[in-house]
Amino acid sequence: MAPTIVMNLRRSVMNPRRSVMNLRRSVINQKRRLSAFTMLGMMTASSFFFVSTPYANQDPENADLFIQPTALEQLRAELTQSLETSGAYDYELLEPLNNLTAALIADESYNEANALIEQQIQVLRINHGLYTPTQIELVKQQLGVLAAAKDWEQIFDRMTYLTHILERSENMPVTDRLAHIKEVRNWSRLLLARGPRVQEPNYLLQLQALEEMALDVARSSLEPGPELQQLIYERALAELYIALGIVATSDTSRQLLSRSEGIETPDFRRNQVITTVSDLEAVFGARASTVIDRSHRNVMNRHQQMIKSLADSAGGDPDDALDELSETDPEQAAMIQLYMGDSVLLRQQYELRMGSHTGPQRGSSAAGSAAGYYRTAWSLLLKAGHTEQALNDYFSCPTLLPAGKFETTLAGLPRRCTTEEETGELLLPDVAIIRDGVPGLRYENLPETGRIGTAAGTLATLQFHVGMNGQPDRINITASVPDNAGARIQGKAALETLQFRPALRDGRPIRSSPVVVKLYSLESG
Repeated sequence: MAPTIVMNLRRSVMNPRRSVMNLRRSVINQKRRLSAFTMLGMMTASSFFFVSTPYANQDPENADLFIQPTALEQLRAELTQSLETSGAYDYELLEPLNNLTAALIADESYNEANALIEQQIQVLRINHGLYTPTQIELVKQQLGVLAAAKDWEQIFDRMTYLTHILERSENMPVTDRLAHIKEVRNWSRLLLARGPRVQEPNYLLQLQALEEMALDVARSSLEPGPELQQLIYERALAELYIALGIVATSDTSRQLLSRSEGIETPDFRRNQVITTVSDLEAVFGARASTVIDRSHRNVMNRHQQMIKSLADSAGGDPDDALDELSETDPEQAAMIQLYMGDSVLLRQQYELRMGSHTGPQRGSSAAGSAAGYYRTAWSLLLKAGHTEQALNDYFSCPTLLPAGKFETTLAGLPRRCTTEEETGELLLPDVAIIRDGVPGLRYENLPETGRIGTAAGTLATLQFHVGMNGQPDRINITASVPDNAGARIQGKAALETLQFRPALRDGRPIRSSPVVVKLYSLESG
């Protein structure tokens, strides 16, 4: 949203985004009422991204709607006077600093606003301590300002600092602490979408650390239940993204493997003897196919275990808990089996096929052992009271993986397609992904700020089939924006990175056709 400005100066420390001088109240309110956003509605679901630019349609000829230079100078003069009377780090400086910061943000003078926010943080550090919760709102405000300036590297630095504060905030109420951690988590997702690709491994590991922190905080205070289950699932998603980053053909894979396997790429010596797999990996580095497969499989196995642990969020034996749940709550047990099948399918279908020139470029042509989990889930859903016809109807749509949220009932899962009556096409919801980013990581669950700016990219409408292995094939590009060969090629390449849960009939994977989706392929930066 546009910058929100309110006048309660006594709350300026805890909520600095909501302060500005009383004499400017009517002007700012006018500006907010008449501000406009240029929005690209990429998804029908409310959780998806809207590209926005604050104040896009302001009338520069109407001077009353803007922060006038004289008003800014007046605020600067008040700050200078306070500096002369109070000193550089006096607590009384927070009010004039907040007033000027809010006006600068409204005026889109982000660099100067960022400097003033940093000065406020320094005042709090000197008066309250190095890592105190009173700084949290200021650092969050700073993240929004840096996003407007597209200073992604500085955002990562400030997120790291904010993480240190949250780690030391043991006395904060659990609900507040979790809310802050989730907000920082969403900033990690933004960096994965918009930050430089060279930093992608750092962003993935930061996301993993934040999800781990949230889960630890929740387990220490919350009772087992849906909220704790969702945090476990989100932690499992972070593990999944690392596994998919490992098999991606980019420098992200090499860096993740080097960190997880401890393998670097030394200079090759002429007399070096290569007799084992370890020798091979030591010479040619972490891109050797053996270490990729091993590391990907290990991380995906951890992901599957986390999914299974949803059966007992208290931390008990997951196998025993799942067996017991199959008797007491077969529908929830079915959902866990369904998600476990998705985990196995993702592991199998993102494995590389080395040296093969036929069939899919990754994975296999069948659902493999994932089909067994789907059949088990189907049986449990029948046991829970669902009819065969209802299940066949519900699972007639292929579903894009991974699911963004864990659901304990079938009714909680959204229908993932509609059927075009005239053509019989299955219309999937629109999808936005980052070009050359981590497979499966979609452009959603971003920070709630209108200052992210626009993301360049292409839009392609694609018609295709989804095989029994959940991979798209027989792809036909029916339209693109812009309407050129480059956009069509980019759309096809983006679709090929996606993985679906295939449609199910009587509990068995089947082929789906024809399927249509609008796919946004966005650039980072």
